[in-house]
Amino acid sequence: MIAITRPLQRLARRLYSISLVPLFALLLLLVMWGAVIYQVGQEQAGAVRDAVAGSQTLARTLADHTSYILRQTDHATQLFKLKYEESGGSLRLNEFTRRQGLLDSVLPSKLELPIALVDAHGNVTDSANAYFPEKLAHQAFFRALAANPADTALVDTPMLDAASKHWTIRLARRLNDGQGRFDGAIIIHVDPTYFVDDYDRLNLDEHGALMLVARDSGLTVGRIGEQLIISDRIDFRMPGVPDHAPEELLIEPPVDATSRIYSYRELPRYPLLAVVGVSRAAALARFEHRLKIYLGALIAASLLIAGFTALLTRQSARLRRSIRQAKETQALLRAAHQGSLDAVLLLKAWRPAPGKPVEDFIFADVNERAADMLGKPRSELLGQRVLPQVPLLRGERFFKRFLLVMETGQPLEDEFELTLASGGTRWLRHQVVPIADGVAVTSRDISARKHDELALQDNRSFLQSLIDHLPVLVYVKSARPENFGQMEVWNKAAEDITGHLAADVIGKTDCEAFPPDFGLHDADDDRAILAERGVIDHTEKPLRLSDGSLRYLHAVSVPVFDERQQVEHILCIAEDISQRRQQELELRQKQAELAAVNDASPLGLVRLDRQRRCTYVNRTFESITGLPRAAALGAGWTSALHPEDYPLMHVALEQLTRSHAPFQSTLRCLQRDGRLVWVSVKIAPILIDGQIEGYVGSLDDITTLRESEVALLESEARLRTIADTLPAMIAYIDADQVYRFLNIAYEREFGLTGRQALGSSVRATVGTASACWPARP
Repeated sequence: MIAITRPLQRLARRLYSISLVPLFALLLLLVMWGAVIYQVGQEQAGAVRDAVAGSQTLARTLADHTSYILRQTDHATQLFKLKYEESGGSLRLNEFTRRQGLLDSVLPSKLELPIALVDAHGNVTDSANAYFPEKLAHQAFFRALAANPADTALVDTPMLDAASKHWTIRLARRLNDGQGRFDGAIIIHVDPTYFVDDYDRLNLDEHGALMLVARDSGLTVGRIGEQLIISDRIDFRMPGVPDHAPEELLIEPPVDATSRIYSYRELPRYPLLAVVGVSRAAALARFEHRLKIYLGALIAASLLIAGFTALLTRQSARLRRSIRQAKETQALLRAAHQGSLDAVLLLKAWRPAPGKPVEDFIFADVNERAADMLGKPRSELLGQRVLPQVPLLRGERFFKRFLLVMETGQPLEDEFELTLASGGTRWLRHQVVPIADGVAVTSRDISARKHDELALQDNRSFLQSLIDHLPVLVYVKSARPENFGQMEVWNKAAEDITGHLAADVIGKTDCEAFPPDFGLHDADDDRAILAERGVIDHTEKPLRLSDGSLRYLHAVSVPVFDERQQVEHILCIAEDISQRRQQELELRQKQAELAAVNDASPLGLVRLDRQRRCTYVNRTFESITGLPRAAALGAGWTSALHPEDYPLMHVALEQLTRSHAPFQSTLRCLQRDGRLVWVSVKIAPILIDGQIEGYVGSLDDITTLRESEVALLESEARLRTIADTLPAMIAYIDADQVYRFLNIAYEREFGLTGRQALGSSVRATVGTASACWPARP
């Protein structure tokens, strides 16, 4: 029993040592990537919200501008009504619209708005600025003005031209005669393109869009750059919270290929909607820049963690720096995830009287994190004296340092452990900077980082043991000038693979430790790392062992930098790929043999993956379809089919996916020169564990056979035509006295017209008496 248990224990320890480092590194990377992905998602959502707020501000500006012009136009109709009724109906548009006249008092006449004066019967009696007369008597707005005696303007958005979708904003006001009866109306048309042409009023990017939408009819006018948009087909949808901001709009289908973030603003007194869209690319440009920074930092951190795991050596002091860099990188990522960690206070000096020494400070400004740290609302701290509000700041580490910074003008920064009133402790990073008659104080809670540093120190011995049990060859050489090339790390896997013990290698250069033909040393690589400061990857590096055998390594050399960004070490990680290389060589030989056999096949062969994308065709396929292999790969193989036969192939593949039964049919291929090729196609699925992993198909060129069959049918048709025109009776009867051919004269003679004689015997068709040959024995 003991003899069985001990091997199991050794096996368990070996599995533990092999899997612990990869699992630890994988878990750490998953946590880091998850944190950054979450932060990126939060910042993207914030960027979109800011873009919606920006477009909402622009939409409000457009709405205010439009409302102002429409209100002034409304005032113009009201002013005309007042003067018209005062003059007893004698006021005319040329007097009303003249320079420095009545219209200029409420609305600049330079706008040249189309204006019309309509009598009580709906006829246009006067017009200005190219107003086109209309038949207004039966229109709804005119009837509404005639029926409603109230002095209110009617606003609507009629379409002027159905072909061009051109529309206008129409404002109309009722006119009365001396007895208060309906005497017609004053009508002013405002072209909505005037509002969207004013780009100077809105700070839009070159891909921004602004639109004006009529809520009652859905008519839309807008502008994108120099392009004017007039349409009645743009569909707006307001998705609303929680996925979108309340003022955000979605346009379906999009106006063009540019993705935008839209917001809207309703005009309170008019049936119009102001819509502004900002380019998503421009709105999210800062976010994209930060995303690149995050990803770069994350990738750098991931590489640093991998190098840190491989570089654990006896040099404990240098390893601590590498660990600290990794933790600092993690702290930066954590800071980006949580936002700013600093508590900021702006303190102004307080003196009991001018010229007196400073006895206190006043809270000039406090951010939310600082207010939380002090335990009081920000509103209660602003403008108040510091010491009465926060007695803790009377300590020498705070108040006296504030005075010292003010007097010397030199900033102070330190880290210290603060004992809280509750009995706990907190580590703070404190910075005091002089400002005009005061100081700026920045504090950050670094308790977590301090605790992490202590935890890293506790785990140092544990991580150092991990590198000695890595299953890959790991060694580190010094890049410092005083001992350049000396080996500093040589792990257990390096001993097993090369046969050289660490005791014989550590402290020596490559030339001193290894034979000349050993193959592991490469002075050119070392010089390239120092010059280019980059990674060198050898996919196959030959290694000749002491017994004369040759092995191959996949080796990667990585520069490791010190705090001055100088190359201090050269880290080399190598994997023994001798067996895998031999297997790959044998696989390539077999693949070459199979390709030669396939290319010699008289059938065209094609292989498709699960998504029906072509991954292989042989040369016979190229010859039959006229399609080169490069053009056939992917979805290109379907272009070889005749357009009329492609739907049949698509339906057959769908049925094959469901039934797993092979498909066989005759189809046409259309070569690029226009030649038509008939092929017999057979396609079967590749089934693994009952699941389709791909398809294989064969093509057989049957064009010659097809042409022969067609020629035979045409020949038979000609022979029948000749036989049917002869006045003689012609029949062909086989050895079994069965009709195989009859011409029309024969059918008429024996009354067989309309009867099915072919395939029947002579006796069954015409009877024994009519037969003119002896019966067969």
